[in-house]
Amino acid sequence: MKKLLLLLAAVTLVFTACNKEGKEKDDMFVSKSAMNKNAVLEEFTGQNCGYCPDGHKRANQILAAHPDNFFLITIHGGYLSKPEMQCDDAKAIQTYFAPRGVPYGVVNRGDANLDRGQWSAKVSQILGEPAFVNVAAKGTINTATRTLDLTVQLYYTANSDQTTNYLSVAMIQNNIEASQSNGNTNPDQMLPNGKYNHMHILRDIINTDTWGDEITTTTAGSFVEKKYTYTIPDKIGDFDVDLNNIEFIAFVAEKQHYYINNACKAEITKK
Repeated sequence: MKKLLLLLAAVTLVFTACNKEGKEKDDMFVSKSAMNKNAVLEEFTGQNCGYCPDGHKRANQILAAHPDNFFLITIHGGYLSKPEMQCDDAKAIQTYFAPRGVPYGVVNRGDANLDRGQWSAKVSQILGEPAFVNVAAKGTINTATRTLDLTVQLYYTANSDQTTNYLSVAMIQNNIEASQSNGNTNPDQMLPNGKYNHMHILRDIINTDTWGDEITTTTAGSFVEKKYTYTIPDKIGDFDVDLNNIEFIAFVAEKQHYYINNACKAEITKK
């Protein structure tokens, strides 16, 4: 990701890593117990898409059923999305996966783009599969400087099939008021002023590269820690980045573009 917008916002990214061959960390907060996968839906959508509010409604139903282990990232990156809601990473992700239309989506970056009627079953399948890596993240936002200090920890409970995995951190934003075709078909997100309350919008991948950072220690028992310092932009597209409405989702993919194995929502505090 090489974005002029972030350069203008004076973004600084700092990465460090360690592995289990070093000392056992006293502040290790990621679990070492084997777990099943969490699920991530990257939902391709658009403000000019009349069927997309139904997609939002279905995705929200999945989230309500699995609030602790399902994460929703809404991608405005195609021709039915307006530039006001887009970001460079959303456009890159949608271009790569090339959905046949919207609303389509990829669950854990599997092989196929799925229509909205297929999402729920795929999520249930993913949640029943064992993960080889656990992911946990904690961070602090300095509200005066808009600086995020984030620590992501990985623990491999089994071997990955790949010698290199990829760690990404997505910044998403809720409660953006804007237009939406056929928004009234999803009344839960319609606002009294006639606008639509857009949720889970991808605003940025905070890594230097859209597809994440390489993880090269991927065998059972490996511990990896990455630290990020990121200046949150005041504005992306036409909308302010509201510090009270942003979340950070960290996820590990087996390959650069495919097969998310596990994910988490970062625990964020403000000061």
